[in-house]
Amino acid sequence: MEQPDTVSKEEYNDTHIALLQFLISVQCIDKTDLLVVYKQLHRASQLHALKQARASLEDGDFDAEELHSETSRQEDRDSNEQDDSEITLGELSLVISKINSQLKPLYLTVVESVDQDDDTRTHVILVNTKSSDSIKLTTSYTDKEIEIINKLIDEMFENPIRNGQLQYSIERYVAINIVKAQLGSLSEANDFLNKLVSSLWIELYNGKFTLGTRALVELKQFLYSKYEEKSKLTPNGTISKCAGCGEITTRGLSCSDRNCYVRFHKKCIELFATGHQTTICPNEECEVPLKSMEVFY
Repeated sequence: MEQPDTVSKEEYNDTHIALLQFLISVQCIDKTDLLVVYKQLHRASQLHALKQARASLEDGDFDAEELHSETSRQEDRDSNEQDDSEITLGELSLVISKINSQLKPLYLTVVESVDQDDDTRTHVILVNTKSSDSIKLTTSYTDKEIEIINKLIDEMFENPIRNGQLQYSIERYVAINIVKAQLGSLSEANDFLNKLVSSLWIELYNGKFTLGTRALVELKQFLYSKYEEKSKLTPNGTISKCAGCGEITTRGLSCSDRNCYVRFHKKCIELFATGHQTTICPNEECEVPLKSMEVFY
C-alpha cells in the first residue's frame, strides 16, 4: 500500500531545527548520509509526539477512547520500517527548502552540489551568502590562517598553466612551504593542512592539493570576482567553467587547442554530446573532436 507523503507537507518544526543544528556542526555532508540523519530525527520526533499524547491520555486531558485509538495508529506507523524508507532524497530536498526559507535573514543557505567526479553523489553544504571582498569562512580561522588560505588559492588559480599543462592542483611540498613560511614549523604546516582537509576546504587528489567541494561552493563568487572565468570575452580569466553543467571545474577534460576555453567535468561531457547531438568542441571557433579532450586536474 502506498504511504502518504507527510514529509513534504510538514510545516517548519523541531525536526527541521534539529537538522539545521546538525548541518551547522558538520558544515558539509554527503546527501545520502544526511538522509539517514533526517530519518532518525523524524522518527525521534514521532516517538516524542506519541509519548506526549500518552501522557495527556493518562492525565485525562482528552477523550480517552479517541486518543488511545489515534496513538495506537501512530505507534503502528512508527513501528513500520517502511515508513522510513518512504522518505526519499527528493523529499529531503523539500526539507532543505523549508530550512532555507528560515535562513535568508541570517545570510546563510543550504546548497546541494553534485560531486565533480561522480554524478550520483551530492554534497549538502551550509554556505555563508553575505557579500564580502575577502574570503568568507564560516569557521573560526584567524586572520593569519585566512591569509594562508588566500595564498594557497592564489597558487592554484593565478596561473593554472604549469609545465604546459592545465592544473588547479599544487604539489604537497609547495603547499607545505607556503604554510610553513607563515606558521614557522613543518609540524604546524602539516597540522594546518590536515585541518583544511578534514574541514573539506582542500582535498588531496592524485597526491596533490586542490580546492575541496565545500570551498568551491562557499567561495564561488569570490573566485569569479578575483580570477574571472576563462571565456571568449575574458580570455585572460583563469577560472574553468564546465560547458555542460555551468559549474566551476578544477579537474576534468579540456580542449586540446591551447587557445580554446572549453572545459568539461568528465561526468558531463557524454551527456552534453548526447543532448546537443555533437562530437565537436562547442566553441564555434574550434573544431577539435570531443574525444580529443585532454585530462586535467
